[in-house]
Amino acid sequence: MKTINSWKDLKISWVAGKDRFMVRVAPLAMTPDRRFFKSKTDAVAFAQDSFNRWSDPNYASAIAAPEHKLKIVFACRTGIRQGEMLALKIFDKKKPLEGGIDFASNKVLIRKAAKQGLKRSDRYIGDPKSVSGIRTIPIDAGLSDELKTYWDALSKRMKGGGFLFPSRDGTMLDGTNLRERVL
Repeated sequence: MKTINSWKDLKISWVAGKDRFMVRVAPLAMTPDRRFFKSKTDAVAFAQDSFNRWSDPNYASAIAAPEHKLKIVFACRTGIRQGEMLALKIFDKKKPLEGGIDFASNKVLIRKAAKQGLKRSDRYIGDPKSVSGIRTIPIDAGLSDELKTYWDALSKRMKGGGFLFPSRDGTMLDGTNLRERVL
């Protein structure tokens, strides 16, 4: 799990997410600034508590439908971008350059990301946003097991494209639909 060191950066990211319609509520936007707290330590502790709450499965299930709970928890615990999450597939040793989630080693290998074209129909999968976007993210065994159980429970039709979080037809999810339905 990530540690939050900058109260200001966390607050700015929540406000930016709300302004860009990525989240419906910016919980930290209601706190004016660090002066609200007695010390910087208190502010950082509050920010860390807020972050932990959002990545908690029980909190996620309270704000989202059960079928979307795992998506929120996965995004919070890994910190991956939306496009990377949409393009994430199950790791195939025969195609290591595509990346994906490797249940055996509890790792997420980010090698691809969903890209938006001029029209919605022009979506495609390309390289991540930057070179530093190509990375390996370790995940805990509990989350890996939950994702494996989720994947095993999907229908054969949904597993067709190999995406971790597929649409009903097994194709890549649409980012706009994901934001509107999940958040």
